[in-house]
Amino acid sequence: MTLVSAGWTDRRTGSRREIAEALRGKVRVIPLLLNTDLPRAADLPAEIAPLAACQYLRIHHRNSRYDIRRLVDELTDLLPGLAPPPAPTPPTPRWRRPRAVLIGSLAVLLALGAGYLAVAKLRHSPAGAGSAGDPAAARSGNVLRQDELTLRAEDNADLEQGMTGTGVRVTDLYFPTWPGPAAALAIGPQGSAAIAAIPGPARFTDCAQALRARQDAYEDLQQVGTGGWLCVRTNRGNLAGVRVVRFSTAPQEVVLAVTLWRR
Repeated sequence: MTLVSAGWTDRRTGSRREIAEALRGKVRVIPLLLNTDLPRAADLPAEIAPLAACQYLRIHHRNSRYDIRRLVDELTDLLPGLAPPPAPTPPTPRWRRPRAVLIGSLAVLLALGAGYLAVAKLRHSPAGAGSAGDPAAARSGNVLRQDELTLRAEDNADLEQGMTGTGVRVTDLYFPTWPGPAAALAIGPQGSAAIAAIPGPARFTDCAQALRARQDAYEDLQQVGTGGWLCVRTNRGNLAGVRVVRFSTAPQEVVLAVTLWRR
């Protein structure tokens, strides 16, 4: 596997030669976009033009920590041998073993006591009590990422990972070829994604309300002009507010500003 950064258009031939050899040898090549977009095949030298069709990863300065962690996870999935081996557990000294057994016994007793209290509280709580004290509920609506994505005709977008292209595995949005004055965007064919156009700036509460009314929006397609807004429920169940920053017909291309919230 070869990982290349967005410096492939450099006139120096060294990097181009390595990339071309990897492509000819059927080695998996993953372009790494650093605050840029993937060039078109016509803009690349002929020997590395197939890069334009490769699935790529993106690192943006606004989400560098998140994107680098995602890059490491993706590479580890592709090459499990890159994952560091688990650290060996040091043997417990003999003089500590009785103490460890005592601590373990106390932990079990505390866990049983906590479980008993939780069950008792549940039994005595009024019917229909909410989960206001649940930390997970408090995180609903938190911003997970903000990104700007560029899609060309027939591209898919994974809004959770910030990935676009024809080879994206999880499709939240699809940008079909469409003869019209506005961008046409559809949801992906898998999962529980949904889409809804709204008239104003997309906020978490607005998107939650708009998407609740569109549970059956499996094959919906929305046409949105420049400056228009969409709400999307991703395949992973989170919500996204999407604004069309720019749309062009020749070539057909759309730039989207995406804010992703925890559901």
